[in-house]
Amino acid sequence: MKRNIRTTAVVALALTTSMGLAACGRSADTGAKAGDTAKTVSSGKATGTITIWAMGAEGENLPKLTKDFEAANPGVKVEVTAVPWDSAHDKFKTAITAGKTPDAAMVGTTWMGEFAQALDATPATIDKSTFFEGAQKTTEVAGTSYGVPWYVETRLVYYRKDLAAKAGITTLPTDWAGLKAMAKAMQDKAGAKWGINLQAGGQGSWQTIMPFAWSNGAEVATADQKKFTFDTPETAGDGRSGEVLPELLH
Repeated sequence: MKRNIRTTAVVALALTTSMGLAACGRSADTGAKAGDTAKTVSSGKATGTITIWAMGAEGENLPKLTKDFEAANPGVKVEVTAVPWDSAHDKFKTAITAGKTPDAAMVGTTWMGEFAQALDATPATIDKSTFFEGAQKTTEVAGTSYGVPWYVETRLVYYRKDLAAKAGITTLPTDWAGLKAMAKAMQDKAGAKWGINLQAGGQGSWQTIMPFAWSNGAEVATADQKKFTFDTPETAGDGRSGEVLPELLH
């Protein structure tokens, strides 16, 4: 799930199977070995080394956030590897195949189903009820949680008020047809080169489309998860104005 200013993604901090959480041990823990699974963390100061993979800006800034943890636990070393989103998926696959995964990793929620078999289930000592339910559900596959939510971001439409004024927009649209009309007015009346900026294709572009579909009552797949529903009226159009999403994207 490639991220940029306009395309954000919900992510989970997922526990991996090859090292689990034992590498950052407490008390008499001696560290992790390949094939270890996540264990309940005991009380006391943490010791050892924990490896973490994080993508994008998180990978660049996470080392700053680990300094307080290392200061509170002098026997701990947190090693953060920054991984570009473009290569993260293949890096995970290669690491899983080689049995050389990190102790913890930032995982895009759309990858959870694919990688779940290579992840440890979330330790029972973590109270999942403390998380927003929708975010928590993104860590679950077949009813089992394989991570904890890290952060959630909300997508929204933002616009330039000065161009809207030139375009004669006084009331913000509340449906697809209105948004398309606003985008067209931004071009024809306000002189904008593009009426609206949406990711036209490439990795994660479907995430740009889905908020429109969800707001119209659409689902990605049927209830049994066996068939995509991209051709339903809820996804293809609003059922009232006859507008369809592909037209909005042009």
